[in-house]
Amino acid sequence: MDRSACLAIFILCTTVVRAHQVPSMTLETAFGADGKASFTINLDPRCFLASDPTSLPPVPADWWRDQSESERAKTSADANRYLAKSIQLKFADKATDLPIFAIRPMDAATNQEFTAESAEVHLLGTLELQVPTGAENFVLEYHQTATVPLVLLNSITTKPAGRPQILFPGETARPFKLPAPAPPPVEEKPAPTPIAPPAASQWWVWGTAVALILLGITALCMRRGAHKRIVGK
Repeated sequence: MDRSACLAIFILCTTVVRAHQVPSMTLETAFGADGKASFTINLDPRCFLASDPTSLPPVPADWWRDQSESERAKTSADANRYLAKSIQLKFADKATDLPIFAIRPMDAATNQEFTAESAEVHLLGTLELQVPTGAENFVLEYHQTATVPLVLLNSITTKPAGRPQILFPGETARPFKLPAPAPPPVEEKPAPTPIAPPAASQWWVWGTAVALILLGITALCMRRGAHKRIVGK
């Protein structure tokens, strides 16, 4: 059976056959031309509550509601510990540690917000990261330590998402081509400030000054000429 058929059967089992729901994870990524990426994961708590998640029934919503703040913090830490052991990120063939997800509850039946009417609970993890400079592709390695299948959906923020991939423990996703970085903004040089000519009211000042200088030079020349004539007599 090819992988497309496996994916179709897997999705059917996880979304329709509620009585025999198979624990799973769904990771959606979105990469932008600005070098930033957002990750969103739908995590069934059974993944880390038991070594064999299929041995547990779906987790009731009261499991989360009855937790204190410190217990919820521990649940978030347990979820992130499990994810860090299961998922390895690679950019341009260089391994990158999985950042910490912010964890909150979600309705397991509708995949929407967790409400007072929610009967079962999943955990919704979100994070943002900066893609290493120069990286052209993204690869996810799904470690053998994972206990459930992973549905991976990569996308670029400006385009529709591509086909989902289903990964089983020990498998590696297809390389995903990252968007080309946006060109740096062009800095506009400010136009030179023109030198304003003297105001019209200032022209008489300049004219008077020039006339006085010329008169002074003329008077000086006349005095020198008179002095020469006196000396010559």
